[in-house]
Amino acid sequence: MSNEEPTGCVLTKTGRYLYVVGNTKPVAEEALSTSVLSENLAGSDLFISKVDTSNNTVLWTVRDGTKLDDTASAVVLDESETNLFVGGTTFGDFKNGTSKGISDIYLAKYSLNNDSSPRRNWTLPRVFGTSGSDGVSALKVEGDLVYGVGHSGGSLFGGSGGEFDVVLFAVDAKTGSLKKKVQVGTGATERGVKLAIGTLSIVAASHVERRVNKKPMTNIQLHKFSKDLEPIGDVLLRAFAAETAADVFVHPRVPSAVFVVGTSKIDDSKREDAMFRRVDIDTRDVKIIGSKIIEPEHVEHPQFVTRHGGAKASNDYARAAAVHRSGRVLVAGFTTGSFGQSAGGSVMEPFVVSMDARNGSMEGVFQDGGVGKDWRDVRTAAMHEDKLFWAGQAMDYSKNTFYAYVGKFDVPKNWTMGIDFSRKATPNKPRSSAPTTASIDMKTIISVASGLGGCLLLFIVFLICMRCCKKYNSG
Repeated sequence: MSNEEPTGCVLTKTGRYLYVVGNTKPVAEEALSTSVLSENLAGSDLFISKVDTSNNTVLWTVRDGTKLDDTASAVVLDESETNLFVGGTTFGDFKNGTSKGISDIYLAKYSLNNDSSPRRNWTLPRVFGTSGSDGVSALKVEGDLVYGVGHSGGSLFGGSGGEFDVVLFAVDAKTGSLKKKVQVGTGATERGVKLAIGTLSIVAASHVERRVNKKPMTNIQLHKFSKDLEPIGDVLLRAFAAETAADVFVHPRVPSAVFVVGTSKIDDSKREDAMFRRVDIDTRDVKIIGSKIIEPEHVEHPQFVTRHGGAKASNDYARAAAVHRSGRVLVAGFTTGSFGQSAGGSVMEPFVVSMDARNGSMEGVFQDGGVGKDWRDVRTAAMHEDKLFWAGQAMDYSKNTFYAYVGKFDVPKNWTMGIDFSRKATPNKPRSSAPTTASIDMKTIISVASGLGGCLLLFIVFLICMRCCKKYNSG
């Protein structure tokens, strides 16, 4: 038996091929059928698969790793699409004394050769680490550099502010040499999870653990850097709910904003909802990196934050996002209930929603319903033109094991109409029967509160005038 867990995917420019990476823990004779790139595989290993999307076939799968556990968390292609970069965390040693501590960051480069299995371009993966626990969670390619974001439990690229700090680095895509690096943190525990590259800046998202009313809570924090990785500022997306980021991106039509999709557990409820945020990162220059306490005045109010969920106590998770050429944002995730179309009694099903990037309203919903005890989630997604592909984990009930699978969604025509970003959007009801929570526009709440305050002031002035008139008449 074996268990496979996909963690990242990337499409070629034509959309013909999809590369999927993840983790596999094969056992004995039923191990994942693969080619092996290392002689010392054991425990959990990383895998890479190439899928032909035109006929839904797996062309090849390879495994790589050490004698201990290795996990892959991200994958990117270079501009030429001849090299694949995979990053993750290793607990082992890729030979030649590459192990630094409890766990280390690794970045591997593989050369692609048509439909044959890839080979290591660098003889050994690049490894960065301290004596503590270090790991990378996301990768991006820009020009000749490969950027990575993750966490460090030591002083990997500078002083350590807390138990874990956010680390951001860039290596030369050809040689793997370290070109840029930075480590930021507060007194809290912070782990870098996602990365977005804009025209002039880079934004990393982290999960920060803090205490609210003496309760531990995870919130999302955005860290803004220059292209030279000089810190510009931090923005805490404060919420009185546990929130995690699954994807972060810059919309090409809204370059001044960062969009965040993830999961929110609002008001200590038992259910979790899909969350969609837009934050304008150019309106403030909050320089609080290195401070021990994040005060309320340092908190950025999002331009909008919306939460969407199914009926009753279902759990709904947004896991990946892609910008359609129409300007709409397609968010892929999974639900334990009826998020869109009526579910077929499955335990867990994938969904895709169409979001308006102007106000966060949900305009369309698709739920991939199964039959019987269907258990499928979504871990990552990529889009080409009008096709969205996702990779997830499914359960084989007959063997009580998990396996990786790829799903495809053809974007309907009513989702492809262009959006006019010069006009203010009006919330639309989603084109499905799925219940959704109302949008929360922080600016609207502030303006309404100001209006109510003005009315109250006028009412007080009126009462004072009436009292003075009464005294004057009685006199």
